[in-house]
This record gives sequence, structure tokens and C-alpha cells, in this order.
Amino acid sequence: MESEKSAELSMREVQCAILETLDSFIKLCDKIGIDYYLTFGSLLGAVRHKGFIPWDDDLDICIFRDDYEKLVRYCHKQKKRLYPFSLLEYRTNKDYPYPIARYTNQNYRAIFDNVDLPNCGAFIDVYPIDVVKAPGMVYGKYLTMKRRFLKRLVEYSCYSDIPRGGSFIRFQMKKRIFQYAKHKGSKYFCYKLNKHAQKISSRNGDCAYLAVWDNYTYRVDKSYYSSYQYGSFEGLKVKIPAGYKRILEAKYGDYMTLPSEKERVPHHHFHLFKNNI
Repeated sequence: MESEKSAELSMREVQCAILETLDSFIKLCDKIGIDYYLTFGSLLGAVRHKGFIPWDDDLDICIFRDDYEKLVRYCHKQKKRLYPFSLLEYRTNKDYPYPIARYTNQNYRAIFDNVDLPNCGAFIDVYPIDVVKAPGMVYGKYLTMKRRFLKRLVEYSCYSDIPRGGSFIRFQMKKRIFQYAKHKGSKYFCYKLNKHAQKISSRNGDCAYLAVWDNYTYRVDKSYYSSYQYGSFEGLKVKIPAGYKRILEAKYGDYMTLPSEKERVPHHHFHLFKNNI
């Protein structure tokens, strides 16, 4: 068992391992001329806590689509030189199942609940930003439902077992979806999600949107990402979008107010170990 080889890292040790990975990622982006932005809870953490949200155990980055593709190409060509760091992406890694990329530090080993994900250590999730035109309300809801269903199929295709919970009828529906997703495989749905993103993207669009992952209701004016400013994240100098206040308000509302204590729990289900080198 993994725990017999090395002890599972504590929450703070996991955060330190991710910081080590973030430091490498920042240096890589600076080297190849890519602008990145902290997003989701990592952006919230940088603004509200100057680092990790105390109960959070991951880190999220977003990059405009052209730079995202540049990053994928570079890391694929230079994978030997990057070691122990690498970029996992479904088009360049046969065992990687998600439509977003993951920058990982292989000095560590991550074990996930209900998902077999080899070659993943301490990691950063990297999301492409697509520029889109703002649709009407009805079409926007349709896009959200389509993306949500495709994302759920990706998740089901990765699970080793059918998610539990709900009524008997609901479980039978999950079973059918699970069987279909496992039959098709995650890469099929990753391609579908990216095709969906390409279909709605427009260089003349006015909205920035994490089209392969986030709900369409969370698209924001692309001017919020027109420039960046530096923030502090656990002592590291990081880039955050100039319009961070509007982005956080759209996602979290009153983002400076702490959630209730019962909500202060990690939302990711993995265990991290230090590899014996």
C-alpha cells in the first residue's frame, strides 16, 4: 500500500507541495512568454487570504486559448527537460482523462478517490479561457446544460464505480449513464467539450468564459482579463486579472465574507504522498 511506503501529507504539507509546483509553473510561463491568471478559489484566496483558503487543497490557473495551446505544445516537446514537472493533457497523455490540463510535480504521488489517475503528483489545474459572444438567456441556459452534461459524462467515464446516493430510479439512470460513459471513454467527451468550446468562440466576442468547465452563467466581460496586476500568494508574486473584483462578485457574491464553519471543508478527494527518491 502507498501509505506503507510514505506517510500521507497533511493539509499544510499538500499546500506547500502545490506552492513548489506553482513556483515552477510561474517560471515556465515567464520563460515562454505566457500570461496566466489565478482563478476560482485560488483567486479568492489570493485576494482574501493572501494565499490558500485555509481549508482548500488545490490551485487553479486560467490562460487564454492561444497561450494555452502554446503551453501544451511546449510542454509536450520539452517533457524530458521539464522533469520532475510535466503537463498532463488529454491529447498528449493517453491516461489523462480531463478536458483541462494539469501541471504536476512528480516528486509526489496523488491517489484519488474513485478515479485511477497515474503519473499525477502535486498539481495545478490549468483552464483555457475562450472568448465568446454573449447569447440570449434561453440559448445561454442551453449551453450551460450541454456543457454540464458533457462534463458529467467525462466524470462518469473516469469513475471506477457508479456514484451512490439518490432514489432507486435515480440510481438506475446513473447506471445507464455510467455504462454509456465507460463505453465511449473520457477522450470522446473531452473532444466533444472542446468542439463545443470552439463552436461558440469568437475573436470578436465580448465575454471571457472557461467553456470546457464552468457554467455559462459565469462568463464575464473579457476586459476584466485585459491586463493583470500582481498579488501575493503565500509569499509568491502571482498574476491576478485586473478586473478581479468583478470576477469574484460574479462567482461568489460578497466574496470577502467567510462561509459558515460547516462549509469550510476541502472539495477535492485525493491523498498526496512524497515519492521515495
